[in-house]
Amino acid sequence: MLRLIKRHLANLRRVALSVESADVVVAREALLKKENQADPSRLGRFEYQVYSQNGEDGIISEIFNRIGETNRKCVEIGVAHNENNTLHLLNQGWSGLWLDLELDKGDFAPALMDMVREGRLKAESVWVETETLKEFLEERGFGEGIDLVSVDIDYNTYAAWEAIIGLKARVAVVEYNADLGSDRSLRVAPDDRGVWDGSFYFGASLKALENLGRKHGYSLVGCDLVGVNAFFVRNDCVEGHFAEPFTSEFHYQSLRMWLRPHRGYRQGFGKFLTDS
Repeated sequence: MLRLIKRHLANLRRVALSVESADVVVAREALLKKENQADPSRLGRFEYQVYSQNGEDGIISEIFNRIGETNRKCVEIGVAHNENNTLHLLNQGWSGLWLDLELDKGDFAPALMDMVREGRLKAESVWVETETLKEFLEERGFGEGIDLVSVDIDYNTYAAWEAIIGLKARVAVVEYNADLGSDRSLRVAPDDRGVWDGSFYFGASLKALENLGRKHGYSLVGCDLVGVNAFFVRNDCVEGHFAEPFTSEFHYQSLRMWLRPHRGYRQGFGKFLTDS
């Protein structure tokens, strides 16, 4: 009898998950039909997940479909080895560098360890020091002009991208704080030892990242529909491939965590800085 009850509960859970997934699909399709997403040059309709959290795999693939690849090198700062923005690229023959404080190669699957042994993947467990980050990447062979950099270290994401933006990666994927809206240029106080405390006090607004990117020759070309990641392309690679204008007001997506299973963060307050 107990076995039957467990089987029944498992079936109910599968049904609930399938209903939830179906609801998410319907909601996503409705979102894409809205006027501000109808343009085929917008990136949201190209989302899909292989190893990413929010459909970044699909958007990244579509960006490189439009602008082409060069050295096929990528850097990811803030990475989980089983859920990230660059493993899909590595599986297609790219080479990469992963940096994260809690990166344990002892947990790597055999395929990942093969990449490490081949030299296609360098993975280091380090605390990101923004002052020396650019030099750190260059010393490991990921200097100027790499194809992609992804930055998601919660509290200090803005400062980390600012530290390496001079390397002029062709594409940058950067986490933004959607709770700060689309038109205010705000960021947390830079602090290499700052950590996310579970509140909404982290990172930077999309406008702050847009301003930083524009200052260094980047265009904001889109955001994922969940409202977590912003996508930037170096100006010399844009070539009319993306929806304009390249502003936070146009490309901003509000936070929609209900589009994927994920715990939220608790409310909290802090002093944001303007970047202007």
